[in-house]
Amino acid sequence: MNKPTYQLTKHSVGSLREIWAISWPLILSLFSFSLMLFTDRLLLSRYSITDLNSAAAAGTALYMFIVLPLSIAAISEVFVGRYHGEDRHHELGKPVWQMVWFSLMLAPLFLLFGFVFPSLLFYDSPNIEKETTFFFTLIVFAPLFFVNVAIAGFFIGSGRVMTVTICSVLANLLNIVLDYAMIYGYGPIPSLGIFGAALATGFSETFQVIFLICIFLKKSYRERYGTNKLSFNLKILKESLRIGFPAGLGITVELFSHFIFFRIMAYAGQENLTIAAMIQSLIFLVFFLYEGLSKGVTTVCANLLGGKQVALVKKVLRSALSLQTLFFVIVATVYLTFSDQIIDLFLNQQDEKILVTPAFITSIKWGCLWCVLFFLFDGYTRVIAGLLTAAGDTKFLLYAGTILNIAAYVLPLLLIVFYAGGGADDAWMIIFCYSVTIFLVYYWRYRSERWMTSSRLLDERSN
Repeated sequence: MNKPTYQLTKHSVGSLREIWAISWPLILSLFSFSLMLFTDRLLLSRYSITDLNSAAAAGTALYMFIVLPLSIAAISEVFVGRYHGEDRHHELGKPVWQMVWFSLMLAPLFLLFGFVFPSLLFYDSPNIEKETTFFFTLIVFAPLFFVNVAIAGFFIGSGRVMTVTICSVLANLLNIVLDYAMIYGYGPIPSLGIFGAALATGFSETFQVIFLICIFLKKSYRERYGTNKLSFNLKILKESLRIGFPAGLGITVELFSHFIFFRIMAYAGQENLTIAAMIQSLIFLVFFLYEGLSKGVTTVCANLLGGKQVALVKKVLRSALSLQTLFFVIVATVYLTFSDQIIDLFLNQQDEKILVTPAFITSIKWGCLWCVLFFLFDGYTRVIAGLLTAAGDTKFLLYAGTILNIAAYVLPLLLIVFYAGGGADDAWMIIFCYSVTIFLVYYWRYRSERWMTSSRLLDERSN
């Protein structure tokens, strides 16, 4: 007997095994991305602490600009998943192409951003020249980032996640090689520092787009899934924007809060900025665990909701939250046991002589503690957000995220740093408290079942 279309693996629907089977290739894919970011930061820190701090600040600013279109383009995954769950296989290519066209139309706008915004974003920064270089170089490649996630949505939403994993791993291996050669110089390639790190990332992203689109357009996919249906479809585009825009705008608000965080740390002094950048780099190294899990939840739930199997959603969340708890135990054990060795990774001998004091060590160890606790609750939040995204309940994500970022993150951060004289470790304590608050609000939304109204509306609009 054939399995139903909403069942993506051979395992029981919603079971821990199914969630793991769907999530682990995505986790591995995102791990390679995390490794790319971590490698960038690590190589730059060994090259120059100034380059590390500049990449951290400029990278946060860049992501603040690209996260909205990234989130919109990634909505192709939700529509592909729901179409797949409804057994509308011949239509899977349509939402993907709408997001590809959307991504390419943004190219002139983002080129303009690269010229206009650096002087505003990095005004009065001691590292403005390096921050501008990093920001401008990567924003030129930004439309390719959007195309990449749009096409990846086809493979993820239909359960073919291994393709995305293989592509990402290859691209990030390429990035590591290019990073080393372009940051430090190798053979005929001069030492380019932070500019080389940005170029390496852009070239690696270009490789991913070429790899995925070649597979997406192969004959068997064109015939079965309509991946050659590249005509412009205004109805699907409008619906994708309706769902994707609030989700992306909510994440943009969160990123803007992180950008403010780095600006506050810059005013708090170079030592606090360095601690903040190092701890954020640790989050980058492990966020792939819960981000891959969240995308796995979105994929499974989108298929279940498309197949009208709402009752199985609770089982999916229970399995995903159990996995996140296991991830937390592993991460906490490693980070808290090897904190001294982790600190040494980021500092060259010259910077170590200047920065490493008893107060610096104490501050960064407290920061690591808040960091791992943040990892636990932020992961729980992302799991529930995966369901809400699959249900199309993205306006709630926007409204709740905006209010909580202001009330539970930015305002307490300003108070504790400027008025109480707190440092980077105190700031990370605020971020942890924020993660607990937003998790409780998202969990309330799930238990209220109000997201089911958004899911029914999405069904009506997509038929």
